[in-house]
Parts: sequence; structure tokens; C-alpha cells
Amino acid sequence: NCLRIAKENHIQYIAFPAISCGVF
Repeated sequence: NCLRIAKENHIQYIAFPAISCGVF
């Protein structure tokens, strides 16, 4: 789920995995 949101928002999910999962 976190990766999907990150990819959709074009966010560097590789550099911010904990932040993306923490926010969402």
C-alpha cells in the first residue's frame, strides 16, 4: 500500500519508506 501511494504521488519511496508508511 505504501509503495502504491508513493508511486502514484511520484515520491522517492526508496529514500522515504518509513515516512510514507508512517503518514499513510
